[in-house]
Formats: sequence, structure tokens, C-alpha cells
Amino acid sequence: MELAEHIGSGMSRILKAYDRSIFELTPSFTIVTFPFEKAFILSNDKIIGKINEKIKTTLDVIKDNPAATIAALAEMTGKSQSTISRELKEYKAAGLLRHEGARKNGRWVVE
Repeated sequence: MELAEHIGSGMSRILKAYDRSIFELTPSFTIVTFPFEKAFILSNDKIIGKINEKIKTTLDVIKDNPAATIAALAEMTGKSQSTISRELKEYKAAGLLRHEGARKNGRWVVE
């Protein structure tokens, strides 16, 4: 951030990327509010993804079918089993999802 300000292009780059509605002018301050998508963060503060429609769809399917297996989730979402396994691991690490009970007869709980 400092480097952009030192070369004097920070405001022009902001104005190219966003419209003027992100600015609020008060008598004492200029407040800038940048829109962003909600992200989920691992315990080591690393952002691993955005909660977008693709992720929301997977979590919605899990909410509706908490006892579903990886194979069933793959079939319901149209994704591969390896993709579902990877996503479940990421969601668990981010605290969005946990599994209760035994592997064979447990349930998914969306946080």
C-alpha cells in the first residue's frame, strides 16, 4: 500500500476500480468503504476462498442431507468425489463444517 501512495497513483487507481459511492465525506473525515465478498479464514489467518454460489450450493446440499456420504454429495452436486473431499477438508479447517459421530453413520453440521 505504501508504494502505491508514494508514486501518487493510489486515488486514481481506486477511482478506476470503484465508483464514487464508496466515499462518504464529513466535515472532518473522508470515509472510504470498500465492498468485499465474505471470505473464510483458516486458523493461521490464511484466506482460503470466498463464500460464493459454488460453495454455498455445496453447503446447502449438506444442510439438506446431513447424513450424506461423499459419494452421495458428489452425485447431488455434480462434482467429483475428490473435489467433495477437498472441499469438506477446507470447510472443516475454516470452521464452516464439522462431522459428528462415526464415519459410517455420522452427520455433517454446517456452522
